[in-house]
Amino acid sequence: MIGAGAVSAHDFTVLVTPIDVAIDSVDFNESLERESNDRPLELPQFQDSLVNCVLDANPNTIVLFNAGSNVDMSHWQQRAPALLYLWYPGQEGGQAAQRSFSERCPPAVNCR
Repeated sequence: MIGAGAVSAHDFTVLVTPIDVAIDSVDFNESLERESNDRPLELPQFQDSLVNCVLDANPNTIVLFNAGSNVDMSHWQQRAPALLYLWYPGQEGGQAAQRSFSERCPPAVNCR
């Protein structure tokens, strides 16, 4: 995670710059997003920085968002060429998102 000491912003930039398309997945954790709990609209710690870092390194970035309500995306929304808001798709959500990027299953089509 950027800023948490695991990977520096420079090292991360080196990883995502040479690829054709970057996919950045951001979300709220279970302590922030749950029933009977109001949460802020801002992303959790470091995630806005992560999205901006990926967009700086590779402007061809798809941002995947996993949340159950509104989110402040004002820090990077205009720069992101694609945004897929997943809501909470369940345990197969990652597979569904992956299939929506493949030729086998375009978005808005029920692929089983």
